[in-house]
Amino acid sequence: MLTAYQGGPRQRWEVVGGEDRGGLLVREGCELGSARCMERLSTGALLEELHLDGERLHYRRLSGSGPESGWISIRLEHKDLARRVGSENEAKQNSPEAPDASDDADMLEDVEEFVVP
Repeated sequence: MLTAYQGGPRQRWEVVGGEDRGGLLVREGCELGSARCMERLSTGALLEELHLDGERLHYRRLSGSGPESGWISIRLEHKDLARRVGSENEAKQNSPEAPDASDDADMLEDVEEFVVP
């Protein structure tokens, strides 16, 4: 399903994958068979969503290095390659100085394993 920009603030994304490969592979089109861009998109790059088609993101780069725009996969198998970035407060919560909210979710899963229904 293709979602297009409808006005208002655009969703932002942070590249969280590709560190072991020098960044994420970027393609010129949405299709996985479309031409590859020469450069990779750097891990940590901040992106603005132009379109989202399933797990394919058409972006405009706001920071970091790599192609100014293109298409990336936001997920590969069970690994996130890019994640949505919310408000400034949410970004601070996910910074290395703050506790990771995912730790709470992991703890809850551990507790649920021992709860008998």
